Amino acid sequence: MASAEVPFRVGEQVTGEYFTDRSDEVARILRAMREPTRLLVYGERRQGKSSAIRQAGVRFMEEDGMLVWVDVATASGLDDLARRLVASVPYRWVWREELQARLVRASLRVEARADPNGNPVLSLVLGGGHGRAGEARDREDLERAVRVLDDLAAERKVRLSVVLDEFQQVTSLADRGAWILRDLLQTTHHLSWLCAGSRTALIRDLIGPEGPFHRFFEPLNVREIDPDHLATWIESRLEGAGVTPEEGLGRSIIGAVGSRTQDCLQLARAVYTMGSASGAAAGGDVATALRLSVLEDSDRFQTTWSDLAPSQRAVLRAVAAGVEQLYSRASAMEFGLPTAGSISRAVRALVDRGYLTADETTRVDDPFFREWILLRAMPDGIPYGGDRPS
Repeated sequence: MASAEVPFRVGEQVTGEYFTDRSDEVARILRAMREPTRLLVYGERRQGKSSAIRQAGVRFMEEDGMLVWVDVATASGLDDLARRLVASVPYRWVWREELQARLVRASLRVEARADPNGNPVLSLVLGGGHGRAGEARDREDLERAVRVLDDLAAERKVRLSVVLDEFQQVTSLADRGAWILRDLLQTTHHLSWLCAGSRTALIRDLIGPEGPFHRFFEPLNVREIDPDHLATWIESRLEGAGVTPEEGLGRSIIGAVGSRTQDCLQLARAVYTMGSASGAAAGGDVATALRLSVLEDSDRFQTTWSDLAPSQRAVLRAVAAGVEQLYSRASAMEFGLPTAGSISRAVRALVDRGYLTADETTRVDDPFFREWILLRAMPDGIPYGGDRPS
């Protein structure tokens, strides 16, 4: 009988025993947190960037550093960014009252409120605005809030690190949003800025020769964990939780969903669930666990599929089946692909929305979504019977 403690955590930023490897990345991030700098942490989605930053952040706070974490992807504007920046400051931080007083002196209205979990937080009360005038006020409020944090860090000798997760989404928050962020980061001298991002194509544009962040950051590219290390770690976690893995099981899991850390852990968790009753797991369980995991999430994939245009669905079917020649006549006939121009537009739209990854090859970004397409959305409605694309 397996242990009641599930050995893998998915969909959250992990630390401690649930975190593995990334020692070099964690050490580099921790160095950046300790001193005013601008570090760009980037790489493909679900590769473990946020967990590496969180792991470094735990150590940083143990050294009495202060970490402020802002998720830019879920912000709706520059005013929202300012609110999140202030709300991320721990309410029981030793300098919290002084920070609140400084914000008030900077003509920012601030209140104490409770977050959804009932914890007290500082909250900026901003009027918001519409059009260029409102956007200008939002930018001024954001600049004031950042300036207050920078001044406090300087005068009280506080080590303060600001993490902007999915920072590239600032381009959608305001006209010339990336340039506004660059100006903001340039005007601070006592804060450490860690900008993390996973939209690699957009990030390449932002840091390229014509981009606002050209030669602006120290870059840290978070790549895949060594597959041998990850496979061994997965097997050791299973065994430690009471499920004896067949030799090579970790490699079978990686082979089924690719090398992105979160994908591997999601499948490993499903394999653990299957094996928890018998206390053992074999390579043959991987395909079954993958299907069960996909079917449990079928409603979400169905909603995603329903929101796609017919041309986008056709492209996804072909790519999921391993088609490399999207523009060939044979592919068009088998998968109902549209004209070449429509295919190109569909691919661009799917890449922009994160459903496709197009680098050396074009592939469905999420291996679980790919498996759902093969099981539920092929042209003839029959589950795909061939070998799964690697």
